[in-house]
Amino acid sequence: MPSKRGLDRYSRLMADWAASVVTDTTTNTFKEPEHVPAAVRKQFDDVFRRFSAIHTAIENIQLSYTFIRARRPQRKDIRLDQYLAYHIAAYIQEIYILSERLEFYAKVMMRRKKRAVSDPGVEKRFAKIVEQMRTSFKNIVLARGSHVHDRPFDDGSLEPLSTYALLGQRDAKFAKLAATHYSTSRRTWVERLESNKTTLDPLLDAYFDFMYEELVASWAEMLPNNSFKPKPLRGSA
Repeated sequence: MPSKRGLDRYSRLMADWAASVVTDTTTNTFKEPEHVPAAVRKQFDDVFRRFSAIHTAIENIQLSYTFIRARRPQRKDIRLDQYLAYHIAAYIQEIYILSERLEFYAKVMMRRKKRAVSDPGVEKRFAKIVEQMRTSFKNIVLARGSHVHDRPFDDGSLEPLSTYALLGQRDAKFAKLAATHYSTSRRTWVERLESNKTTLDPLLDAYFDFMYEELVASWAEMLPNNSFKPKPLRGSA
């Protein structure tokens, strides 16, 4: 059963609202977002497209995990160390991109709400969720105790694999050693990424629960001129 909260709930809200923006209700046909009025297009870009960029980063993180977790590649023209390092680097990059996009989205939504309604506490609430997010990302360990903002990526556990993979191109016995080290390194990274997921998933749900409540509570003011209306928050009129 789909989640009724968190990222899933906000995703469904965004999908429903975006569909209403690009649907011409008089003809029941679709229109390009670029063809809607400028003010609505700005809403669409700020609220939906920036969220879509966040969702893409989340999907890319899962894709990197899928490649790392997958069986060892069998093609002879793919070096095992390069394959693993490539997908680890992609994962790290997407984690960094996600953290930056989440923070920027919070700032964009805070500004929209601040312009739309009189709410002296809005900046403090958004600053709190951003700080909670930053703290949680510090707990996402990437390599040998380094964290998401550490650069450059360097993991000494891949050094033996790189050596044996290179030598294995000329000597079969080193190719077997490379396969052994690949399995070990792969298991280490799968465990690392699964541990990170236990930090990332609750973070995303808490962040998007906050965004959902802030947006729905001021829907008419933040997203005017649209026929779509979300379900009211529990306890609201």
